Amino acid sequence: MQYGYIWQTPFSKSATEQAAQMRYLGNMRLVIDHDFFRRGWSDLRVHLQPGDQLNIVSIDALAPSLIGAQTVLKALLQAGVSVTIVDMGRLQVTNDGTLITGAKLLRTLSSLIAAQTRMALAEQHIRQDISQSSTRRGRPAKLTPGQQLAVLDYSTTHTQQEAAQLFHISRATVARIIHRHTQRFK
Repeated sequence: MQYGYIWQTPFSKSATEQAAQMRYLGNMRLVIDHDFFRRGWSDLRVHLQPGDQLNIVSIDALAPSLIGAQTVLKALLQAGVSVTIVDMGRLQVTNDGTLITGAKLLRTLSSLIAAQTRMALAEQHIRQDISQSSTRRGRPAKLTPGQQLAVLDYSTTHTQQEAAQLFHISRATVARIIHRHTQRFK
């Protein structure tokens, strides 16, 4: 079966525009999420079976970060679900998860993620140099920026409570990390 997924955010194109971009892919069951919690995506993932085709307009429909999107993408491909990303290309797999087309696209995505990680580490290093020169007030942060990114990525596929238990932090801390991440794009 062929599915289309649209995550409507304040920063993305309208659902109508995104659906129009996917129209050339043929008839499909279209799932549109308008809420932050992506309940439609959770329901859709339950219904995806080996041999199905998932169509999305851009990679950010899968998760709020590149690392999270790569994790979700790999899980879909291993489950035998082919994915077409309108902005990037098609990743086609057999029912058992063997990649047929899209290896170059996956390598490019991995390269971008590695570059993003290096840039984040460099930014963190610069921030540490600046913060050491100024006086910091308040309690020190429990999680480093890298750990916060890991919490954010884990939260894309698990509940806040599960993320809190895994990282030994409170659910409220997980919620703050997600909230801070979404505020960066407003």
